[in-house]
Amino acid sequence: MDDPFDPGDVHGLLDLVDLRPDDLDDDELWVFGYGSILWKTGFRYSSKVIGYVSGHVRRFWQGSVIHRGTPQSPGRVATLVPCEEGRVWGVAYQLKGPEMITGALNHLGIRECQDGSYMALMLNFNQSSSSSSSSSSSSGCLDDNGGLGEGRSFRVLAFSAARDNVLYLGPIEADRLADAVISCSGSCGHNVEYVVRLAEFVRRNLPDDDRHLFDLEDRIRRKLEERGSSVELLIAAHAPPPPSAPKTLPRRNSAMTG
Repeated sequence: MDDPFDPGDVHGLLDLVDLRPDDLDDDELWVFGYGSILWKTGFRYSSKVIGYVSGHVRRFWQGSVIHRGTPQSPGRVATLVPCEEGRVWGVAYQLKGPEMITGALNHLGIRECQDGSYMALMLNFNQSSSSSSSSSSSSGCLDDNGGLGEGRSFRVLAFSAARDNVLYLGPIEADRLADAVISCSGSCGHNVEYVVRLAEFVRRNLPDDDRHLFDLEDRIRRKLEERGSSVELLIAAHAPPPPSAPKTLPRRNSAMTG
């Protein structure tokens, strides 16, 4: 992978995803989360609000050969699929300043847009009428007043799998989809963790009855129970090792240093 972008090169980063400079408002950008970043955000942000984008649905139609699967057994991760009557609930994360913007976009793998795997979209985000803003230093509950009006609509950056990329797996029968998720794991852990943690977050935090997501979760839990296992056992068995502690040099005796 190439080196991350210089924190000051915001417009060079925007060029990669075909965004215009006027998509930035006073060095501010909002990013829409609808998949794993809902429960495992991994980047700094200024505030966040819940809401939805229209014209799409969330589907597990994109393959993952690194984080949640392998080239031999691709995992299934969420993507946005166009649907005229669709609505996807998620979280909009506010990024302020060049360093925060480039840090977040590099973390989100913006370079995948270069090889055609993902495409960047600017979508209209509709803030929930009951949602206010919460800062990144809060407990995670979306209950702090961040100065945004209720029901506000604004533009957000979202990433969606390109339908012609080699890992776009498309629709599959529900039981086969559950079996595929159960059989896959990657560098970030088991594919089951991805689906179940996302379902838990949506159920707990969003007013979203996502039948595709919840049906998949139910089938996974039922199949694992029939096999004498469970979600938590499978997740624990495939948890990635903790990051290695940085090596430290032994303290030198002061007498040796003079």
